[in-house]
Amino acid sequence: MLKPANRSDLKTHFVSTSMRVRGNDQQALHTFVLSLVAALTIFLSPCFTYAQNSDPNLITVSEVQWGFDGRVLLDHFIPVTFQVHNLGPNPWQGELKLQRTIRQREHVFGGTYVQPVTLQGEETRWVQMVVYVPNDVEDWSLSWGPDKNHSVDFPPVVEGERATLLVYDTDGVQQGSSVLKRMSEDRFPTTIAALDGLRGLILDSPPFWQGARIRALRDWLYSGGRIYILFGPDRTYPVFPKAMDFLNRQEDFFQIGQGTVQRIPLTADEFSLEEARTQLFNEELTDKKQQILKEKLERQQTPVLAQAMEVSQSVWTKNADIFRELIEFSKFQRKWWLIYPAVIAYLFLLFPTCFQIGTEQRAVRTFYIVFLSSALLFSLVFALLGKVGGGVRSRIRTVAVARTLGDGAFDVTGWSTLANVFAGEFDVEFAGTGGSLTTAQEVEAADVNMLTGTDCWASAKMPPDSRQTFHYRTRVTTDFGQPVLLTHSISGLRLLSISIDISEAISQDPLQAFVIYNGTIYELDVTSPTLTLATGKKPTDLETYLYRPYSFGFNTWNAWNLQSTGDEEEDEKLIGLLRYKVMNRLLVGSSFGLTESVDPIQLKLPDGTARLLILAELPEEMRAKTDHFPDQEGVVMYFYDFELDLGSRAQQ
Repeated sequence: MLKPANRSDLKTHFVSTSMRVRGNDQQALHTFVLSLVAALTIFLSPCFTYAQNSDPNLITVSEVQWGFDGRVLLDHFIPVTFQVHNLGPNPWQGELKLQRTIRQREHVFGGTYVQPVTLQGEETRWVQMVVYVPNDVEDWSLSWGPDKNHSVDFPPVVEGERATLLVYDTDGVQQGSSVLKRMSEDRFPTTIAALDGLRGLILDSPPFWQGARIRALRDWLYSGGRIYILFGPDRTYPVFPKAMDFLNRQEDFFQIGQGTVQRIPLTADEFSLEEARTQLFNEELTDKKQQILKEKLERQQTPVLAQAMEVSQSVWTKNADIFRELIEFSKFQRKWWLIYPAVIAYLFLLFPTCFQIGTEQRAVRTFYIVFLSSALLFSLVFALLGKVGGGVRSRIRTVAVARTLGDGAFDVTGWSTLANVFAGEFDVEFAGTGGSLTTAQEVEAADVNMLTGTDCWASAKMPPDSRQTFHYRTRVTTDFGQPVLLTHSISGLRLLSISIDISEAISQDPLQAFVIYNGTIYELDVTSPTLTLATGKKPTDLETYLYRPYSFGFNTWNAWNLQSTGDEEEDEKLIGLLRYKVMNRLLVGSSFGLTESVDPIQLKLPDGTARLLILAELPEEMRAKTDHFPDQEGVVMYFYDFELDLGSRAQQ
């Protein structure tokens, strides 16, 4: 037998054991706490760092400027430039959100422009956003955080004409004074989409531009811009770098595309106000333009009723008419040709079928079986046939005008309507680079974020079976060639004949084509790759062609009175691309940049210039990039300007 331990030994053993166990527990608890603290530190450190580095309270905005000289060309994409300051020592990363509002931000119109920005500690940077300005009534506010002090109201929009500005280097020494308005070279936009409000540039030294800015300059000049080259301080013309070598020609006046370059042997300081008006800011009033102005003045003397009728026809709404048609085109068509027969069949089963079974047969079970079975069956049929879209997919319907920029590039202005079947948040990226967009909603708010610049992108939250409109402008690069003018014949002011080879110009067969010369529009025969004047089609005065047609229908589609061919596939094609022909008038006018009215001055092409317009299916290069809208359809109207040989009035 074991000898029992005395009480003192047992007590000593228990105490030592308890201390050892307690020590192990404390060590394990200490290790657990340290591990938990380390894990939380690793997990939360990015949050603390972000909170420290992205404090919106240390951000300020100043020196806001609309357009190029503080004035804005309404109904166009316009740059707005401002300085953003990070007052803190740490980097800041966030989003600048620009909105069109009214009544101290109580109501927001359209979507929200979003610009991601990263600033280093105590950095100041110029930021430029390209936005669509429909009018000068609403306010614009910029925000960069959740609180009220994280926003600023922009100065009100002031309407103005296109600007002509002298470009200067902010780091250079400015000598003397000049009557010419100036623009810092670092405020010149990087995309042609922002240059509608610029009439001309004055250069007396080579600007330090690279890449996107030089490309935007050349695109703008090719599309009709004006450049005036002056003497520098050494009284010699500046020599431009290789990337701008197209300005180094020695002629006093020459053209690049539709744009002009003029050399003037004066320095900027030597211009008086009168000399600036006559040599820089003058509009070349040709005899034709003088005649147009005279006719406009004579029309103002016509009777009030006739003048009112003409004004109502000449009103031009840049976006509303196009979107009205596109919304009609994007509607989901339910299968009524199946729904109506199904309703008739269901009613026939109820009466007289179920009625006869219930009155003539004693077996009540038969009546209930037929009645309940037919009700269940047709409820499923109606649920399938009557749902939104009837099984179709979400869609985009688009029309666009594309001005050639040479080398396969196009300046594309487009209008798209998105139609979704189910609710959700949808992303869409419009084709091209260096663009901007707008929802084109003047009085409604849209839950849409829009990113402009290198990519033209939007994210829209849409309820089921709804529409969202977008008006955009981008630069699209393709491998298309140029149309080739083969022959033409002119008699007086009329175009007698013309032939143009478009076999390398577009990738689709043309749906329709026109040529405009001397204020008259001629329809072309598109049955072959060589376009010629269509026989049996009378030329029409361009101004009259663009007048709003008298129509009491909701859209002008009814005016074409297109009838079914009896072939379902042909009908689908008919109501597909061919229905876009009703928008020819709108697209032709948009190629001239009409905004408020059919202005004959805007319709005037340079003397001896003809404009070719080709309506074709929207190519893959100009379609939106999105997985949410697989059904895309649309047309584009390409337009090219040709200089006709006026030396021989009957050239063949």
